[in-house]
Amino acid sequence: MSQPSRRAALAAALLAPAAASLASPSIGADDGEAILAVVNAYFRHEGKGDMLAQADLMTDDRSMLFVGGRRTGANRPRMADSHAAEQRFAQEFPGVGYTFELRDLALQSYNGDCAMVLLQTAPTRVIPAGMAADKVARLGPGKKPYLVALMLVKRAGVWKIAFTGFVPATA
Repeated sequence: MSQPSRRAALAAALLAPAAASLASPSIGADDGEAILAVVNAYFRHEGKGDMLAQADLMTDDRSMLFVGGRRTGANRPRMADSHAAEQRFAQEFPGVGYTFELRDLALQSYNGDCAMVLLQTAPTRVIPAGMAADKVARLGPGKKPYLVALMLVKRAGVWKIAFTGFVPATA
């Protein structure tokens, strides 16, 4: 299958479930791929603890809703604080990170410049071989699966995350 055909087939497969429920016309394949690239990069940076790179994927006024609270505005300073905490963790536990399987992804678009992505995360903690058992024990519990809602907006032709919501996934 040629690269353009493969891209179109992939985009159609990912976007088809959401397209049926859209009130507005479905989002184009190029925008769909761009949105999915942002979502994948967001979780890749999360797994590496690179909150500054993750912040580059967001609007500066991003809002966030999570169990126990919410935050709005001043996103960059908060992400810099999160990045500093991740760096301290990386110094104590070098090589520890996460990979995320993104499940049940659904994409809805609105007016061609706003999109909602819904998904469930399945995190896997990566621990370097040879890490001492007492150090592994100090890691504590790993990240839990979450249901995630991301609202993205297209500004100057670039998709950015403007809202992030997390709730624990239940079995």
